[in-house]
Amino acid sequence: MIKSCVRLKMYTDGAVGTSDKPEYFRLEQLQEEFDFCTDDELHSNRRFRLLEYRAQDVPEFRNFNMVPAYEAEIRADIFDVCVTWCR
Repeated sequence: MIKSCVRLKMYTDGAVGTSDKPEYFRLEQLQEEFDFCTDDELHSNRRFRLLEYRAQDVPEFRNFNMVPAYEAEIRADIFDVCVTWCR
């Protein structure tokens, strides 16, 4: 967080008309700092899938009020019942 604030401050400080200050700010330059996993890792995570299916109102998962905090607490065979909805 501190690095991004420092970079943002570097872009916003400076005198008008100097050549070292860009005239625009691009957020994708800072995106790498906030990527904590790949998309494949995210979609293969059982806990994330359970949260995603619950938010999409998949019938087998819409009544889940509490989702376990750890992926290891979710059985792998729980997703076998929703083969038709989830694909």
